[in-house]
Amino acid sequence: ACVEVLADKSICTARRNSVSTPTSLTKVLITSDNIGSYYIAKKLGAKTLYDYLVKFGIGNYTNLGLANEQTDTLQKPEKWNELDLAVISFGHSEASTLLQTVSGYSAIANYGVRMHPSIVSKVKDAKSELDFPPKIEETVIDPKSSDMMVDALAETFSAQGGQYYWRDLANYRLAGKTGTAQIPKKDGPGYEEGKTNVTMIAFDASDNRSFIMGLRLEEPEGGGFSSESALPVWVDLFEHLKDSLGVVPVK
Repeated sequence: ACVEVLADKSICTARRNSVSTPTSLTKVLITSDNIGSYYIAKKLGAKTLYDYLVKFGIGNYTNLGLANEQTDTLQKPEKWNELDLAVISFGHSEASTLLQTVSGYSAIANYGVRMHPSIVSKVKDAKSELDFPPKIEETVIDPKSSDMMVDALAETFSAQGGQYYWRDLANYRLAGKTGTAQIPKKDGPGYEEGKTNVTMIAFDASDNRSFIMGLRLEEPEGGGFSSESALPVWVDLFEHLKDSLGVVPVK
């Protein structure tokens, strides 16, 4: 299914499949429904959508202290046209690093509070110990909204089929989403045919909220969607890391 948003410019669902109406936020996430994302963005409006993207850390440096961090600055909403609003709603026309995206997800996992990313928790030697305690970046959404998003992402994670790669996965309450991005051509407008970058980000959605993990694959063989490439890799990593991460099964 496709919908025209600007003269001769349309957006389509990820797999060009039909859209059932009425729909819900959870269904939009499960099916990667670009049209549904656009309609949600229309209800929010450009200014509100922009403000929340910034709060979630999109378009901002993480100030992690690592050299050569790169980011794209979000264009101000007053410069957006209807097509900009549409494509930004599902992640096009703006770029973020994996760390920025994980930081945004962490606000949902952490009851609405986004923490400042860090790579060192403490430094110690034989005589002393120096702690670097977690720092709050800002409160992005209220706990009720966070709970709603966690439930939606938990249902989304279950629907993505990770249990086919490891059957015991169903014993854990995890929440997250796949992501598939086309690769812009370097020598002109448009996208590379049959090439994608894919991501998978998910977190412990039990009461422990013990971890969040994201991965990104650049141009996986065969292209395709994240559910066919990044998801099985994420599940394999989780299977091997779950105990050291302190994740407890809920079933």
